[in-house]
Amino acid sequence: MAQAKTLKVKKKRWISIVAPQLFNNAFLGEVLVGEPEEAIGRDITVSLMVITGDPKRQSTHISFKIEGIQDGNLMTSVKGMQVLPNSVRRLVRRNKERVDDSFDIVTNDGKKLRIKPMMVTRNSTSRSICSKLKAKSRDYLIRALARSPLDKFVLDLNSYKFQKEMAQALSKIYPVSICEIRSFKVIGTGTPPVLPPEPVEQPKEAVEAVEEPAESKPAEESAEDKPKKKSRAKKGKSEEGSEEPAAEGEKSSE
Repeated sequence: MAQAKTLKVKKKRWISIVAPQLFNNAFLGEVLVGEPEEAIGRDITVSLMVITGDPKRQSTHISFKIEGIQDGNLMTSVKGMQVLPNSVRRLVRRNKERVDDSFDIVTNDGKKLRIKPMMVTRNSTSRSICSKLKAKSRDYLIRALARSPLDKFVLDLNSYKFQKEMAQALSKIYPVSICEIRSFKVIGTGTPPVLPPEPVEQPKEAVEAVEEPAESKPAEESAEDKPKKKSRAKKGKSEEGSEEPAAEGEKSSE
């Protein structure tokens, strides 16, 4: 009789997945695997509200990639972030212009991203203004991320610091009510670009400061002349005072 073959079944177990250090190694979830090495390379996507505890961030999803094992936990790195399409559509209102863009960019630490910014103007405007906003936003993002690593960029996005600074820069061309990064994704590695020096614009205050001394000279001269007039008046009084005793002396001699 044929002998029955015994099958060896590996016992699986749950392994915890934690976020990177920039999110204080927050708990992301668990995965059922036979060996922890089997989970390396997998992706996990969670709502940013789960990590930060902020309900306003529930419409933003962040993706992580499992990179390795440390202290029995699966360690991850940021792979991308996305604002849900339903939330993006609610940001746009009537009589406003929406400006979208998509391009590749390299961060300071050599991470190549495919980033998609979005701007919404305060009022309806022309296509030429929208083109200028798109070009300005692209230049701003290239310069900003060439000086910033990926982790700092993610933290600034989470705190809305990056969006506010970008909106202030774009408002020099046309007022922007909303400035958001719809999504970004790490697609590889690259070399950060070498940035040309930014053009220095001479502020208007400096021009006015040069013109002010010429206008203030007459005022200073008139101020200097006033004490002289007072001194002359005092001299006149002293001369008159010196003449009065002489007149009294003449009267006495008579």
